[in-house]
Amino acid sequence: MSIVFLDNDLDPNTVEAGTAAFWIEIDIDESGNAITANGELQATRPDGSVLVHLPYAGTGTRIVAVAPEWVGTPMSTPAP
Repeated sequence: MSIVFLDNDLDPNTVEAGTAAFWIEIDIDESGNAITANGELQATRPDGSVLVHLPYAGTGTRIVAVAPEWVGTPMSTPAP
């Protein structure tokens, strides 16, 4: 997967011209509930010179959201 951002500053209130690009390979485990990601991050200035080039490694686990059971009496009844 490739992801490109057009801002080099992590502060949401500051914009620093340039690009930050991630190249990431993602492996999903057999259960489908966990991932391992490895790749690279490269930030460049507007003139194309490299500001920083770093390795990237991350993991993730699926979060399952379950709607709560209804408790109590509904406030209205649907029209027929």
